[in-house]
Amino acid sequence: MAEQQYIPPEIILEIISHVPPKNPRAILSPTDPTSRTLLSLSLVSKLTRQHVKPYIGAHCIYLDSEARLDRFLNIPMAPRPDFHHITALYLAPFTPRLGPVQNFPTGEWSESMVDTIDHPPTAKSVRDLLFQLGPHLKRIIVDIPLRSLYPGDDFSNVRRNLRDGFEFLASLEELVSVRDELYLDVNEPTELFHRDSNLIEKWKNLKKVALYNVYPDRGFDSFWSTMAGLLQLDTLVLTRDDGTAELTRDAKQCLNRRREKKVKVLRVNAFKGNSQYNFHQLQHPPPPLPLDPDPEGLISVMWLPLEYVEPGDGDPHYEDEIGFCQNWVRKEALKGELWDHEGEPQELALED
Repeated sequence: MAEQQYIPPEIILEIISHVPPKNPRAILSPTDPTSRTLLSLSLVSKLTRQHVKPYIGAHCIYLDSEARLDRFLNIPMAPRPDFHHITALYLAPFTPRLGPVQNFPTGEWSESMVDTIDHPPTAKSVRDLLFQLGPHLKRIIVDIPLRSLYPGDDFSNVRRNLRDGFEFLASLEELVSVRDELYLDVNEPTELFHRDSNLIEKWKNLKKVALYNVYPDRGFDSFWSTMAGLLQLDTLVLTRDDGTAELTRDAKQCLNRRREKKVKVLRVNAFKGNSQYNFHQLQHPPPPLPLDPDPEGLISVMWLPLEYVEPGDGDPHYEDEIGFCQNWVRKEALKGELWDHEGEPQELALED
């Protein structure tokens, strides 16, 4: 009878430790071979399951459809990591639905597939998910069309359910909002009622933030005071922001308050062919300042121009710079490389 071969547990665990992606911030799709390997290892034995749970929680929670979100919430605990092991999440559960679309040149309406959050069951599932993950989640990539349904048109408390869920993210350190500035208002602003409070200002542990199409000059005090209040912040990525020529000055003046650590502000936009990317600074440089608002050089503001390219294999369909930039942010964030990018430094002119 042949002698039974035995591999010590220490060797098995050492092998498993080389399975996760090299980038500690990467989040993998369910079809990725590494993700499949980790999930398979969680079913082999108690030993392997306990060892891979933190890896699955850091790299494999990828919820890109309503069906996948529902399955995740309802699968048995055995193949799923305990909630306290889940530290990173890609959240894109709203599936495009058939809805009315207006042709702006003609004004005519037609039925087409549109991105929308107007689906109460999914909003409630997102709320329930974040209730459970909130105390432990460190990193989140939010890929939700939050501006597809405004508060005045929300008759099913979709936005309230989403906001209630996000309010539970007590330990968040890294935030990426692919499609907007994380627009979670539940009330329409009026002359007597201003916008709802920005949830970002409550997440004091945030170190890295990426937002799309913010307008930092509208309600200047609100946006920059929120950023200045994040004392752990070291990287701010603003994609296709609507800031004016004064953004570099404003960033240095506000982020330099009560701060001893360096902060990188990266402004990202795209251009096609030989056309100049439409950055306000290049068109209307700000006037010289009498004093340097950041004499110690703690705040660096950079431009990152991206040359527009057509969608590649596996990319979602897009037709313009908006879709291209959102796709770029999504891909870089999922790879874990978004925060590593650098750009062209933007300096302030000082009076002689």
